[in-house]
Amino acid sequence: PDRIYFKDTESKFLQASMAMAKRLGLKDPSEVVGKTDFDFHPPELAREFFADEQKILLTGTPIVNKVERQLAIDGSEIWASVTKVPLRNRAGFITGIIGISRDITGIKRVERELQQARDTALESTRLKSQFLAAMSHEIRTPMNGVVGMIELLLDTELAPQQREFAETVHSSAYALLHIINDILDFSKIEAGKLTLETTDFDLREVVERSAELLAHRAQAKNIELVSWMAPDVSSHLRGDPVRIQQILVNLVGNAVKFTEHGEVVLRVIKESETDTHVTVKFSVEDSGIGIAPEAQGKIFQAFTQADGSTTRKYGGTGLGLSISRQLCELMGGRLELDSTLGAGSTFWFSITLEKQPGHPARDAAKSRLAGARLFVVAESTSLRHAFASMANYLGLGCAGVRTGDEALHALRDAAASNTPFDAAILDIKLTGADGLTLAQNIRAEPEIADTKLILLTPLGQRLDVEILRLAGLSGSLLKPVRLARLEECLLRVLTHGDQPLSLPSPAETAFLHRNRVPPGEIRPLSILLVEDNSVNQRVALLQLKKLGYTADTVLNGEQAVAAVQNKTYDVVLMDCQ
Repeated sequence: PDRIYFKDTESKFLQASMAMAKRLGLKDPSEVVGKTDFDFHPPELAREFFADEQKILLTGTPIVNKVERQLAIDGSEIWASVTKVPLRNRAGFITGIIGISRDITGIKRVERELQQARDTALESTRLKSQFLAAMSHEIRTPMNGVVGMIELLLDTELAPQQREFAETVHSSAYALLHIINDILDFSKIEAGKLTLETTDFDLREVVERSAELLAHRAQAKNIELVSWMAPDVSSHLRGDPVRIQQILVNLVGNAVKFTEHGEVVLRVIKESETDTHVTVKFSVEDSGIGIAPEAQGKIFQAFTQADGSTTRKYGGTGLGLSISRQLCELMGGRLELDSTLGAGSTFWFSITLEKQPGHPARDAAKSRLAGARLFVVAESTSLRHAFASMANYLGLGCAGVRTGDEALHALRDAAASNTPFDAAILDIKLTGADGLTLAQNIRAEPEIADTKLILLTPLGQRLDVEILRLAGLSGSLLKPVRLARLEECLLRVLTHGDQPLSLPSPAETAFLHRNRVPPGEIRPLSILLVEDNSVNQRVALLQLKKLGYTADTVLNGEQAVAAVQNKTYDVVLMDCQ
């Protein structure tokens, strides 16, 4: 039972319940009358109780449910929840206090045990995360060897069945390596071992490369993958480009995975800017399956997906979004979500990045293409917007339409008003007539036949130069289009009209040219390879050989320093661990 007592203004007991008497080691409540806490408790506790009571007597402010550590008669630790309120006479004057004390020792014991269990669990998790973080190099190294050797095997002459087997092993090994990387990154974050770097980088390069990495996967599903960066976003920034790309690749990869038809759009816009910093918003929008409202809160949790059927149908560990959100938070941002079930999702985050000094904003008026007019024919509104953004950056005027018929009308109207378009980009995938047919139709009309025509094709589609030439095309571009490649192509077709077709570079279509001239024969290099793992060393040497290069090898940093002191190298390839 609760322990109840009354005290006067000098904190002397006036009356006490039997429970209170037993608490103080007495047999009869009358034995407590006239005594104080100093008669029953150690001096330091008694002084604390006395100070509380005198404060109540002076201010009239009660103490409610104060948790006090006390000592039992046998000296053991006990806990009590104590309430003390002023006792007043009929005139309203304070004449003492009334106190109620409740034993909560059992509750505190359970709380302490729970805290200890929680601390033990957290320590166990921390130790596991530390172990995995420390083992990351040892775990990744053999998998990198497996993937590297399979890639080399796929570049050899194989029978059809052998190639099928090797490609299956490669895709499985790559999927396993991706899972391992996710688990190790998550463990590093949980263990506090993951640190961000700050280095100069080109934001546009990061965005365009992120889209390119997923282009084959999107093309395999016949999904339009578009990336565009607003022309007013500073590109020369300082931050961690590797982690920004990791987030973007994860978000775009998820969007492609969960989209069966339609498009995936990666957008980058400026939210705010100062003389030294810029806040950039990244968003990835898809037309996929969407996420139910009740599932949206849990998809950022580790090892969690929207529901069990998602894992069965699409695979994955459920770590990607958790890692991405934590990386965003390390950069001072937060990954957010808008989604409608059955209608698609948009993931976005904003981070503030430092500007590189000495890189003023680009003046589009000074572009070599400034003043030219570009026309874009593409069904995708997002794709047309992407070209408009790049055209704006290059100082071009830009307009666009969805279909071939609309294109012919617009080109005729522009020519009739004496404002013809200088170049037109034609998506090969159009409803009705494709891009090649549209090109032939344009060339058949004398008033618009002078328009330079550029065909836009998916990554991986073989280009037959003769067909392009017969269709009257001046060049071609691969999706997703890089700004630099667009500028190069337009400069060539607009300023060098008598030059051969402007086609994607061999590097862009390397998968079509197995027998191309190795780079080592074009530009010899002296290379030093620093790698302590014999398998990875062998993989690297074979990959270099395939490119036409040889390399000197050493095992560690000390040997590398000695090597560069004895010989001048153009390139040093060094394992970071």
